[in-house]
Amino acid sequence: MSVQPRGRADALADDLPDDLPEDRYEAWVASHLALENLQILRDQGPTVVRLERWAEQAERRGWPEVHVQLLDCRLLSAALAEAGPQEIRDRADALLAAATRSDDEVLLARAIACRVQNLVASGQPGSLAEDFPGEVARAVAMLDDAMRAGPAALGARAAELPAAYVECGLAYYRYELWELEAEMYDRAERACALPLDDALQVVVDLTRKIIPMNRQENDCTLVCALLEVGRDEDARDVARRRPAAAPAPRGRLPELWQLEIAAQDHLLTVVAAGPDAPEEACEVPAGLYEALGRSTWRGYRGLLHLAAALARRARGDLVGAAAEATLAVERFDGYGPTPRNLALGLAALGTPESPAHRYARHLVGLRWDARLHVLAAARARLVAAGTLRDGEALRRQLLTDELTRLGSRRAWTQALEELRADGDAGRVAVVLLDLDAFKQVNDTFGHTVGDKVLRVVGALLADAARGDDLVVRLGGDEFALLARPDGTDDLSGRAREMVDALRRHDWEPLAAGLRVTASAGHASGPADAVDTLLATADARLYAAKAAGRDRAYTQAT
Repeated sequence: MSVQPRGRADALADDLPDDLPEDRYEAWVASHLALENLQILRDQGPTVVRLERWAEQAERRGWPEVHVQLLDCRLLSAALAEAGPQEIRDRADALLAAATRSDDEVLLARAIACRVQNLVASGQPGSLAEDFPGEVARAVAMLDDAMRAGPAALGARAAELPAAYVECGLAYYRYELWELEAEMYDRAERACALPLDDALQVVVDLTRKIIPMNRQENDCTLVCALLEVGRDEDARDVARRRPAAAPAPRGRLPELWQLEIAAQDHLLTVVAAGPDAPEEACEVPAGLYEALGRSTWRGYRGLLHLAAALARRARGDLVGAAAEATLAVERFDGYGPTPRNLALGLAALGTPESPAHRYARHLVGLRWDARLHVLAAARARLVAAGTLRDGEALRRQLLTDELTRLGSRRAWTQALEELRADGDAGRVAVVLLDLDAFKQVNDTFGHTVGDKVLRVVGALLADAARGDDLVVRLGGDEFALLARPDGTDDLSGRAREMVDALRRHDWEPLAAGLRVTASAGHASGPADAVDTLLATADARLYAAKAAGRDRAYTQAT
């Protein structure tokens, strides 16, 4: 991502334009504000109708971070409108494809997690070919690597980290892995604390609003699950340890979100108090109950009835608890299955010893044990994904020359071994290149300048590469190129171009009087004769040096 912040763009929050802003940074902020508007207004308001046009404009302008964010908005709008599974999948796949094209692992990790949570929520749990928990673990490993790299290496992309971790948390929520969801919010908060340019904080602050809301919902859900399986003390411990939301940050939330958090907070306060819950906790707060009529989910009112049911149960009023729980059940839907399950259990308190009630308790225990096995497996996947990433990074290090960032001698040896084992009758071309009198460069200008020369040479040779060409530093001042020529192109011309590029390069900025030239040898022919080609290229390299250096000897020489 190459977004260049240009001042704060808070004004966009009040008036999102019909067309995507022309300024890339303002468009980026506007795309995040569009997501926030959707979360507040759900499928209402003018935001939804802009998304298609904005997404097309962002793609046309080549702004991947804006395009991916807007495709995320489109997917959310479809989910809120309860679109069919195929439409959800189509939009989720479009989001993943755009993130993959961006070649940005932060955007890709976010898209992976977003796709998983939406497909699972729409009733598509995945298959052997789609390992959803494994994909989320891979996304987390990508983000953890990015976090370790830090904002200096990430630049503006660091502002996307918190939102990406939030998406991973929501993916774990879909699997009822609330403990991992909470860990993702911990990571998101650490990402929010990264030192960033003030302008980038606009985007981070939009995500910062979401975290306490999601964390509170996660705490409520986990508490309800613990109470359902009879682990009341563990539930009270979770409720007591919930992070205290500072009044100032909470005051910056949309008013409706503040009301919804208040409903969750009321439930958690009652659970934390346990048998000592005050008598007024048995009553649904009238003012809050009425205000929640504006919420798009009736379940927030259900939480208030559920809190009253728990308070009455703690005081020994089982009949009253069952009555309040019945009212809660009527206000819950599929969005919050865990609170609804608890409410159903409390509604049956009038017949606690019935066979049906005992059978239900048995099933609850089995389901909880199964969830713990899934949680353990998910944690193992996280460790495995991180280990795999570490292994891939080590492999890249082994195959990459540390100084020039070209391929290493190991990469060259591996490529040749693959050619020998392949038995391919196609054509390959080899270029071997040595710097001329490089020892004199080190002796005259010092090894520091010599290292800088090698880096520049690496960059110039990398620029000369095409497609799947392999360019390596074999060691010292020796370089090589291995390629599959297209058509009649045998690379003889490119061998000369590489030598010419080094001669024409302005070396004066590195050291006054510095001049660098190279000699090269080239050969091309059948891939299964690569060893013969190497010997031919090597002989031509030495012939070029013997003829006066600063030249390339090729088949056309």
